[in-house]
Amino acid sequence: MPQSFNSRLIISWVLLLFAVKFYLANLLWLFADEAFYWQSSQQLALAYADHPFMTALLVRAGTELFGDTTFGVRLCFLMMGCAFPYGIYLLARSRCGHQQSLIAALFSLLMPFTATLGLIALPDVPLLFFAVFGLVAFEKATRTNKLSAWVATGLIAAMGLSTHYRFILFPAAAFIYFVATPHGRSLWNKGGFWLAILIMLCGLLPVLIFNLGNQFEALNYQFSERQAWQFQLKGLRHPLEQMMVVTPLLYIALISALVIGFKKALKGDDRAALLTIFGGFPLAIYLFLAPFSDRSHLFFHWPALGYIPLFALLPDVIQSLQNRLSQFRFNTLFFLTTSMGALGSLALLLVVGSSISDNLLRFSPPGSIAYELAGWDVLQKKTDALLAQQPDETLLVVDRYFVDGQIDFLNHGERPIYLLNHPQNSDHGRAFQYRLWDRDQQALESKTGTRALILLQESDTALKYKYGQAVQLCQLFDQLTWLGRVDLYEGEKRYQFFSGIIKPDDKRDNCSSLPSIGDMGKPHQIEGKENSYSVGGWVFNDATGVRLVEILIDGELINTANYGDKQPAVHELYPSSSDQNHPNVGFSAQLNLASYSRGRHKISARVTSYNGGITILRPRHFTRH
Repeated sequence: MPQSFNSRLIISWVLLLFAVKFYLANLLWLFADEAFYWQSSQQLALAYADHPFMTALLVRAGTELFGDTTFGVRLCFLMMGCAFPYGIYLLARSRCGHQQSLIAALFSLLMPFTATLGLIALPDVPLLFFAVFGLVAFEKATRTNKLSAWVATGLIAAMGLSTHYRFILFPAAAFIYFVATPHGRSLWNKGGFWLAILIMLCGLLPVLIFNLGNQFEALNYQFSERQAWQFQLKGLRHPLEQMMVVTPLLYIALISALVIGFKKALKGDDRAALLTIFGGFPLAIYLFLAPFSDRSHLFFHWPALGYIPLFALLPDVIQSLQNRLSQFRFNTLFFLTTSMGALGSLALLLVVGSSISDNLLRFSPPGSIAYELAGWDVLQKKTDALLAQQPDETLLVVDRYFVDGQIDFLNHGERPIYLLNHPQNSDHGRAFQYRLWDRDQQALESKTGTRALILLQESDTALKYKYGQAVQLCQLFDQLTWLGRVDLYEGEKRYQFFSGIIKPDDKRDNCSSLPSIGDMGKPHQIEGKENSYSVGGWVFNDATGVRLVEILIDGELINTANYGDKQPAVHELYPSSSDQNHPNVGFSAQLNLASYSRGRHKISARVTSYNGGITILRPRHFTRH
């Protein structure tokens, strides 16, 4: 170990991480999936459309203690995240000394994902928690053959299987150990071995019961619909992606631990064989599957299951380096590895934590997790304000499951929210769950004649899909009226509001109130004219056509655009559009900005159709120099 190393360094780093995580857990708005798990916790069941019951149960336990707060949702996950490095210590302690085990625990808190474990209430937290403590129990059971250790192994594995389908890799690795190693094969005639299996299998009952009762919907999603199952070259970048996720030097150290463990296993070291199998098997599986996985889903954290046993093998790597390098070179390498991991972990905490302040959020990269955590209070206030203007029986309808969950959480579940059909809801395995809760589009369609407030997320809806979305609204709702929009963080998050009355089935082919669809570019300064700018775009309306396009800057009318410019590419993008103005659906305007100060401004286009409907297109932000 480095000469300057002492346990106080670990204690200081652990306390810092725990303090920051507990602080942020109380301030951060919920992540998209967290809100869904909170909804699940309000309707406890044996299993759900994409996960077994454990995550929802843990959320419920926390909210029973601290109410429907972000801290309550995350409490149990925070505790598990705090206990995780202790599990690494126990696992390493079975084969190393106290100080070496502390080093193993330290490095588990230098991988950004495990360092921040528990800050967000995701199934991966209990999955890794049960994996590390299940492995501790399994190692002891296979070494001592104590009945208590076998029972503990079975119980923890059962809880793991009740957490996530990916936990199946844990018993799969155990099976490989029992088949591939001499000591493992000798345990087949032990009573504790079979008792552990029997207890573990109880953990499969919830998902088995759910799938049998629902035509194996969950299994079909997890192992078929969720993944692309087509070879993608970018999947070959998986090792490089993992190197960045783990941090480069720590990744190299963990892979080195796997190699050293494998060599020791070949020489008859059974403990090294056990850890190598539990580490190498998941990593090999994810390496093989990476080119076939759906890259639109988060995948980078899945291999964390395989790194758990490798942390316990890290002391072997450190000992090998100490024997081969000079003290100075070893200390330098140790410092660089720990510093890189610490900086990576702190950087992740900073990015996530930046969502608590608009001033900090400006420094976060576009599309980062910080934006997913920010702005929900603003959206909820706007939603409540619009609902207050509607009749009491008005239904709230949204198009994305995570918006459904966030608004539901902030309103403490006081009003049912209905979910429209949207590919993202199906892609993430949530559409079926809302159907089970009787809160999907099918349930909504039965509310004929009821007024609805419709909230749509616009920020990640590609232009080519907006026509289908507009048709969907027009077919479902009569008297469809655009009510306004919420634009946050210079368009990073954009939402639109409509009101309408749910149509009966026999009137859904009549679309007389189709909203306008269009887009506008950023303004450009006219060459040689300091205060003159030009702006243009396109818009069409299949219901009645476009009557007027007005240009607004910072919400104030500045000019009326000329409508009728040729834009043939628009009809190519929307071949089903029936607006008679095609291809002359473009607009343009010249703007005099002499009265506007230098700096950032927001420009938007207000479109009025011939039936009087008003829509404001996506605003643009620009800097006037």
